[in-house]
Amino acid sequence: MIPSSYDGEGSPGQNSPAETRLPGMHSQPKTADSEGVRGGLLGRWGSAPAAVLGVDASLVAMGLVAVPVDWGGDWTRVASRTFGWSLPSGASDRARIERLERLAAAAVAFAAEHDCTIAAIESFPFGKVQAAHALGEASGVIKVGLHVAGLNVRTAPISTARRQLLGHLPRTGAKIAVRDRLVTLGAPFRTLDECDAMCAGLWALRGLGAFAFQEAS
Repeated sequence: MIPSSYDGEGSPGQNSPAETRLPGMHSQPKTADSEGVRGGLLGRWGSAPAAVLGVDASLVAMGLVAVPVDWGGDWTRVASRTFGWSLPSGASDRARIERLERLAAAAVAFAAEHDCTIAAIESFPFGKVQAAHALGEASGVIKVGLHVAGLNVRTAPISTARRQLLGHLPRTGAKIAVRDRLVTLGAPFRTLDECDAMCAGLWALRGLGAFAFQEAS
């Protein structure tokens, strides 16, 4: 059975015995409209979104980061979590669908908790043929959940996002290179998935004109 919650302090893909109920997909993050201000996706600071949600979509280790637009490189203001549920081989369609629903609900709840109004979801590599369908399902359901919750959802092209952070794309070990670069910059993340989520978030922040480190050359 799929657990009711995931323990973000545990290892990715490990289930928690906790029974904390995740909010439904219709949980609404705070936006200008929810505060009665005209502007839709505008955040509590007027013309700029409140915070950006970075997402590395995955079934067993979905990385999430929330970065205030005015964070200015202060890592203490960045929140991160890893959610995921592993299923036994031969799991039923219902179990797989419920996992997708829980992933979307977890992303929506995290976005609401941290006042995110824009979501940048990392595009998945099409070279992973065996995982393409599963990753596509996960990414699509998460996008729909965030869209229904009122976020402006954008796909962060992973090659571009990584190139902006690294300056070039290594032939192998791109995820490790992203992790190493972020650690050098002071990032406190625990998983490679959170690092890739931050990479997507930085791509969105750069597009907004917010602080996203100097673009590597």
